[in-house]
Amino acid sequence: MMSTLVMLVAAAPTFDLTGKLSMAPVLTGDFTQEKRVKGFKRPLTSRGTFVVKRGQGVTWTTTAPFSSELVVSSDEIVSKQSDAVVFKLSAEKDPGVRLVIQLLLSVLSGDLAVLSTSFTVDGTSDRDAWSVRLLPRPGPLTKVFSLLTLEGHQYVEAVTLREVTGDETRITLSHTRPLP
Repeated sequence: MMSTLVMLVAAAPTFDLTGKLSMAPVLTGDFTQEKRVKGFKRPLTSRGTFVVKRGQGVTWTTTAPFSSELVVSSDEIVSKQSDAVVFKLSAEKDPGVRLVIQLLLSVLSGDLAVLSTSFTVDGTSDRDAWSVRLLPRPGPLTKVFSLLTLEGHQYVEAVTLREVTGDETRITLSHTRPLP
């Protein structure tokens, strides 16, 4: 019991976005994703729309360079192209999938309390803007990521995922607005 309490206290974020982020239950907007891969001169770029339902899931609809849809719920990840399921991953069958789901939902909603269990959190803010650096704590994420950054104002506007391989993904979220 005491070790659990110590772990929770140690995982508490040192930076807080309370009052900075909109807590709307549903957000929608546009995204541009650029993946820079070592050995390639140009980034791989995709564009589309997103819907984030706080605590429930994300629908990521890619419109360019080709149409696809990624639906992430609390218990599975489903990828579709032309209404056909390309793959389906279950959190019940694979604990790593649950970690990916939790990470994605927490990053897009700026939930530092959840992120601080897997990352050390450091951030800066002024009146409106904020920026957060997330360094993976020892564990499975250190095999994938070296650094994550989140930036924004009222909403998360940019996410950068730096991988240990040197590859980097930058996701820019724009035209974000709450849905009723």
